[in-house]
Amino acid sequence: MQDNPFPAADRILADIEAVFKKDPELAEFDIVPVNENQNKSPVLHCSHSLGLESWCVRHVYCYIYQRLMDLRKNRKKEDPAVLIRLLRGALLLNPDVASFWHMRKDLVLSSQLDPISDLHFSAIVLSYKPKCSEAFSHRRWLLSQLFKIEPYATSMASTISARYAYSPMEALEVELKVSGLAASRYANNYHAWNHRIWTIQHICARTSTGKVLLREWRYSGDWVTCHVSDHSGMQYRQFLLQQLISLSSAIDGDYSGVEEVSSCNGKLLSLSGIIEVLKAFRESCDAVEDGFYIDFKGAKGQVGERFLSFVVSELLFNTDLICRFVGHEALWCHRRFIVTTLFKLAEKFVRNAYEVNVVDQLLKAIQKQEELLVRHCTESIRTDIHQVRFAKRHALWLARSLNMSLMCNSK
Repeated sequence: MQDNPFPAADRILADIEAVFKKDPELAEFDIVPVNENQNKSPVLHCSHSLGLESWCVRHVYCYIYQRLMDLRKNRKKEDPAVLIRLLRGALLLNPDVASFWHMRKDLVLSSQLDPISDLHFSAIVLSYKPKCSEAFSHRRWLLSQLFKIEPYATSMASTISARYAYSPMEALEVELKVSGLAASRYANNYHAWNHRIWTIQHICARTSTGKVLLREWRYSGDWVTCHVSDHSGMQYRQFLLQQLISLSSAIDGDYSGVEEVSSCNGKLLSLSGIIEVLKAFRESCDAVEDGFYIDFKGAKGQVGERFLSFVVSELLFNTDLICRFVGHEALWCHRRFIVTTLFKLAEKFVRNAYEVNVVDQLLKAIQKQEELLVRHCTESIRTDIHQVRFAKRHALWLARSLNMSLMCNSK
């Protein structure tokens, strides 16, 4: 290997390592714009935050990259402590290199790196690069070793799981926090939301699933209200809705779980109550700009009705957002999922339990609901040009996909 063109690199890496050892609550990392060397350490540490002055980034990364590639090329054995220090610096500056994450995996499997501390490190990396797919993938791999989750679990997973005590509830809380912070720092961060979905699917099953789903449903509702253009968050809400329906359908005879989940959008309705709510909703929406959201009030119904009351509540919630925040296509795309889910539930549960005319009444109520929204968005004097376009597209989609022709001017 050539002589080191930047002798200060080792000292800078040592300073970074010292910060990690000194501050176990370190939360974030960032590059601080400083153009010139001020004859002091470029490593900054304050309030559980780590910074590195920008003037040295290129020099430090080139030094690290050269050393690591030399090790891989010549298959040299390096002191694990030195290798961890090099990889820490490399991944803080450029976490998109999969080879560096694989080298950390090897260190975990050889028991030279604590997987829980590696989870902490990757969280710090995500504070700097919140849309780094490699960092999220590495976290899933680490969790798979700790909880023996297929298909990522290796032959060492049992040994790692037995050696490190990490409770599923603690892991769940940490992953939800990390993915939430990443999503808030980068718009449309599908990597963060997909990691959150993976966490619910694989970690949540080891905890109280119903309560976690209910809490996440409320969290996602608040998120969607504040990020009406971020479809990735709405995709997560769609996943939760499907999980809630699956959880409810798995309950045979005991509807307490369904009631708990559905209560976040109001009390449960009977089928006739759902139709009456949609009818009353249309009749009371002369001043649509003031908001559309209506809480359900009614009696308990059968399990199919519980699904419907829950999804109809989401339909009205979406209607409220569309009318309050005009011109956001993500809300209209989310609405297509809601309407499709309503139709599927009507066919799956209602048609098997009620007379055909009752099902027709429900579908007609949904159709009238869509007509009201499209008419308002296309004929209102104060409507937005983009809102008109999205409403017309929605009407066209209803006609083509669900054979639902709206009796309004949507051409």
